[in-house]
Amino acid sequence: MNQLIPHLDRIPPLSLLLASVLTTVSCANLPSGDSNGFDDDIFIDEEITIEAPKQTIEPDIVQQQPAVSEEDTKVRPAYTSSRQYWKLAIEELQNGHEDDARWALEQALLIKPNSKIANKLMRQLDMDAVALFGDKFISYEVKVGDSLSKLAKTYLDDALQFYALAKYNGMDNPGKLNAGQVIKIPVSDLDAAEIAFKTHLAEDNASTNISSSQPGIDLSQAQSMYDEKRYADVIDFLHTNENVGNDEPELTTLLVDAYYQEAQLQLANNNLHTAKDLLLKASILIPDHTEVNMALIDLQEQNGVHGLYQKGLKASAEGKVDEAYVLMQQVLAINPNFQAAITAEQKLKPKLVDYYYRQALMFQRKQELDKSIDIWDKLLLVDNENENAMLYRAKAVGLKMKLEKLVSRQ
Repeated sequence: MNQLIPHLDRIPPLSLLLASVLTTVSCANLPSGDSNGFDDDIFIDEEITIEAPKQTIEPDIVQQQPAVSEEDTKVRPAYTSSRQYWKLAIEELQNGHEDDARWALEQALLIKPNSKIANKLMRQLDMDAVALFGDKFISYEVKVGDSLSKLAKTYLDDALQFYALAKYNGMDNPGKLNAGQVIKIPVSDLDAAEIAFKTHLAEDNASTNISSSQPGIDLSQAQSMYDEKRYADVIDFLHTNENVGNDEPELTTLLVDAYYQEAQLQLANNNLHTAKDLLLKASILIPDHTEVNMALIDLQEQNGVHGLYQKGLKASAEGKVDEAYVLMQQVLAINPNFQAAITAEQKLKPKLVDYYYRQALMFQRKQELDKSIDIWDKLLLVDNENENAMLYRAKAVGLKMKLEKLVSRQ
């Protein structure tokens, strides 16, 4: 009998089977959860009140609905770089969405744990602003065109401290600042003497850097040069005519755009100092220009990119072709428009293919097939249409399989 039913001892007792059936029946009769819900999108620049649907609760029946957190329903963006996440965090902080900013910064630090910008922003979420800045402050009346990032840059020497400044003033939404509003600017004993100077310098630069003493400048001529991507000519033309200022907002905007575009060209050619100088001039004219300010922040990371590029050049000079190629790829992953790195990578590619080709053939002739196949794979990542590499790799794989069969027979 035991031979006919070898697993008789594994059948559960009858009592357990009955309990299981009863449980299944009772669960099938339970009411389903409420399918109503509401959209968790974040609305910007408008106040929207969403009321939960009213529910009727019978006196003797109370249904407990499972709690659904906001994190379970919110759709999060999926980026590939740390920079994209901390830029998102800045936008969220400017709109007072601290939880969303924290999530974005956590993602940024997962990709790049040593990101200076992400770490600086994250520290502002957790720290006490008074403990950071101290309790000494001056009262400042907000002017038209002011923002917390502009004030942080002027008085704290760091635009990224805008959120700490908001916390210092107990503000929930750093992006909303009204003219005439009085806020606290933290100062130390040494800072107090410089506040008036910085205020005067900022106002003086905005008004005297480029004057409006010569009316009647031809905007169409400057715009035409801009459309032809002659940004340096636009800058020279507007400076020569000295006609950009508060009375000519269109010309001021055009000049700032020309500064920004010329800076991008300089960055592509690895001229970091020239690019920074152009961006700073643009920032003086329009302190809250988003693209200009973000480009200035990016320059902090560009210094790291420049270091990687120099390491790549050194490795190439020392004959370490594979190492040099990897470093150039890292540079281009951070800054795809780095023209010097693009040129260096193009020159290194055929050298690397030749290097891998020779190495793979050498190991294949020695019948070190695993090493050979691994190097063929690396070669095909660089040049995926290399027919010779495909052929030799296939031969190596076939030979490996034959050798494994021979060994298994023995």
